[in-house]
Amino acid sequence: MNETYNVTVRPSGARVRVPAGTPVSRLLFARNEHIESPCGGAGKCGKCRVIAKGALSPLSQTEKEHLSLREQQEGYRLACCAVVKGDCEIVIPAGSAASRQQILTETSRIDVPPAPRTEKKYVELKEAALGECRSEAERILGAAGKTAVAPALAPLLAKKARDAKYRFTAVCFDDSIIDIEPGDTSGSLYGAAFDIGSTTLAGYLSDLSDGRIIAKGAMMNPQILFGDDLISRINYIGESRERLEDLRAPLWEALSRITGDMAREAGISRKDIYTATVAGNTCMCHIAAGIPPFTLGVSPYIPTDTKAADMAAADTGLDINPAGVVQFLPCIGGFVGADNVAVILSAMPETDRTLMAVDIGTNGEIALWHKGRLSVCSAAAGPAFEGAGISCGMRGGAGAIDKVYMENGVFTVRVCGGEKAKGICGSGLVDAVKVLLQEGAVDISGRLLSPDEFSGNPSIAERLREGEKGAEFVIALPEESFSGYPVTLKHSDIRSLQLAKGSICAAVRTLLEHNGISEGDLEGLFLAGGFGNYLDKGSAIAIGLLPRLDPSLIIPAGNGAGTGAVMALISRDCLERAKEIAAAAEHLELALSPGYQMNLMDAMMFYQEGDI
Repeated sequence: MNETYNVTVRPSGARVRVPAGTPVSRLLFARNEHIESPCGGAGKCGKCRVIAKGALSPLSQTEKEHLSLREQQEGYRLACCAVVKGDCEIVIPAGSAASRQQILTETSRIDVPPAPRTEKKYVELKEAALGECRSEAERILGAAGKTAVAPALAPLLAKKARDAKYRFTAVCFDDSIIDIEPGDTSGSLYGAAFDIGSTTLAGYLSDLSDGRIIAKGAMMNPQILFGDDLISRINYIGESRERLEDLRAPLWEALSRITGDMAREAGISRKDIYTATVAGNTCMCHIAAGIPPFTLGVSPYIPTDTKAADMAAADTGLDINPAGVVQFLPCIGGFVGADNVAVILSAMPETDRTLMAVDIGTNGEIALWHKGRLSVCSAAAGPAFEGAGISCGMRGGAGAIDKVYMENGVFTVRVCGGEKAKGICGSGLVDAVKVLLQEGAVDISGRLLSPDEFSGNPSIAERLREGEKGAEFVIALPEESFSGYPVTLKHSDIRSLQLAKGSICAAVRTLLEHNGISEGDLEGLFLAGGFGNYLDKGSAIAIGLLPRLDPSLIIPAGNGAGTGAVMALISRDCLERAKEIAAAAEHLELALSPGYQMNLMDAMMFYQEGDI
C-alpha cells in the first residue's frame, strides 16, 4: 500500500496528506492553490516556482535549466517537476501565485435594432367548450402565432396553460413555444452573450426588449490549469469523452458563475434569461459543444464542424432557464473561429472599403475586406504576447509591467495596479524592445548588445549586464521588484518576440499580396482582443508587428468578439449576417502559400533605425 505524507502549504497554512510520488503541482491544484503554469505542467515555461523544504525528489534537469544557481541554493523548485517523497513544506512565493488577469469587457457601440429570436407573447384564451375540435396545442399555437411546441414542453403544455387559467405568457424561440409562464411576464426577457477565450471569459447580459447591455462579467478560464495553449488541451483530451468533460464542465460552471454575478448586479432572476450566445475560437467552441477537438491537433487540422448550432440550455450546464437555448456562432476553419466571425460582424460592416481586422494572441487571426471580397488567415504566433515563454513574462494584471518608455532620457516603466513589478506582460515587452531598438541596445537582427559593446544612454547602459546565459537587460531593479529579484529581458525573450511578431507581420503581408494590394491601400485596421487594445500602436509599428500606417487608421475595437456575440443575441438579422460572413470567407492556408515563408524570413528582422 502506498505510503502517505504530510505536506504544509504556505502562506495559506493548509495541511494535506498525499501519497508518495504526488507531483507538487497536482496537490496545489487540488487545493485550489493556483500558481502560474502557462504550459499546463509540461515543464516548458519555468513559471511554477515554489520554495520547498523536506523530502522531495532530487532536482531534475528541467529545473536546473530553468532555475538560477542562486534560486537552487535558496530551495526553489518547479512544482510540475518536484515530487513528494516524505513530509515537506511548500511555500508559494508572491510572484508565483496566479494573478488575476486584466480582462477586456469593453464593447464598441452597438447600434442594432433589437429583433431577437426569443420573444414573449401574452395570451388570453377561453376555456375549450364542449364540441371543440382543436387540441390544446393547436389552440395555444394559434393564439401565440407559432407553429411548433418544443419537445420538452409538449407533455406539460396543456397543464401549464390550465394551471394559469389560460392567462399566460408564451416564451417563443423562432417559431416554437419553449415555455409557458403564468400571467403577463412579457416585460421580463433577457439574454446573455459570451466570448469564451482560451485564457479569459467575458459575459454580457442584455435586455432583449431594447438591446441594452445591463451588466457585464468576466473571469479567468478555469481550463488554464490544463495549459495556456490550446494544443496542450487538445492533446490532453485526445478522443476521450471523459477527458473532454474534464474541460467542458468547468467551462460551463464558470459561465454560470458569470451569469449569476450579472443577474445579481442587474437585479433580475436567472429564470428570465432564455437565450445565450457563444463566440470563441474553433477549439473552445468544440469543447463547449461537447465535440472532441482532436481533429484540430493532427494534419490537416480541420474542425469536426463549423456550422452555427443551437443547444438546449439544459444540455450545456449553463444555469439559465432550463427551457432556454444556447446558440453558437459559426466558425470558418480550424484556427479561424466564431470569435473572428464576431469581430468581422462588429468591426467591419462596410464591405466596399479596404479594411483589416487583426486579433493578436497565441494564434493571430487576420481578416481583410477588399472590393467586397472577404479573405481570412491565421498565424501561430506562440505565447509571447501573453507573457508565456518569456523568462519574466506574465499575463496583464496587477504587478505586470505594461508600459515602458523613455522620459527625459531616463528609462521608465509603469506597473499595473501601482505595485512593485512581478514581471512583464505582452504590451510592456513590445514597448521595451522598441525602446532598446531606438537606443541602439538591440540591433536589427534582434541581438541584445553586451555591456562592453554598448556606449549609448547611461540610463540604458547601467541596466545592461552579463547573466548566466549571456547579455540581459534589467527592466526592474531588485528594489523595484516584488520578489526582490530583478525583472530581466534576455536575448531569448527578444527572439521569442521576433518569432511572434514575424508570424503576424508575415500573415498580414501575405493576405494583402493575395488580394493584390499593399499596406498603403488599407483604409483602416481594427485591433481586436485584450492584447491589441492595450498595445501601444507606435511601439507595434516600430518593431514591425503592425503595418506602417498612420496611427489614426489603427483603431482598437474593444472586445470585438463580445460585441459581435451581443449583436447576434439581440438581432436575428445579425446572426444571419454572421452565417453569411462565415460562408463567404475565403480561408487562405498560409502553409500552402508560396509567399508566406519569404515574408516570414523578412518579417523576423527589425526595421532599420531610420524607420523606427
